Amino acid sequence: MGPLYILTFLSCLLLIVYGLLIVWYFRAWASIPPVAQPAAWRTWRTWITVVVPARNEEENILRCLDSLAAQSYPKHLYEVIVVDDHSTDGTVELVEAFGGRAGDLTIRCIRLSEQEGARTAHKKWAIESGIRLARGQLDRRHGRRLHGGARLAGGYSGLL
Repeated sequence: MGPLYILTFLSCLLLIVYGLLIVWYFRAWASIPPVAQPAAWRTWRTWITVVVPARNEEENILRCLDSLAAQSYPKHLYEVIVVDDHSTDGTVELVEAFGGRAGDLTIRCIRLSEQEGARTAHKKWAIESGIRLARGQLDRRHGRRLHGGARLAGGYSGLL
């Protein structure tokens, strides 16, 4: 037996072992029971606002809104504020159409061009405008209390 045969044999053996490991991992993963929602989830009372600044996001805004509408948090306890930063495409029309079919989820679309002081509108102005109109009780930027008694750990970026 030459070295080529030994190398081929070892390669085939490793391939078989690798395949068996993949099957074993797949079965182990499939056997993990689904996690039931804790009873505390049904008693949540914290109102959350999600601020989405958008400018010319016609291609992406519906995927974003679909994702927000698919969250497991109770829809009557959060709202989505889309802040339009002078879009020139159909972003606003898509958001308004989506809001009509969102069911229990509250979706508001605010146009910065209609807001006072929007002369120098940028992403920062869009976020600030959305926060000013938000009714939510949490702010994840600083991990501190705002209006309600809820508290989140620090280190997060963005807003709820």
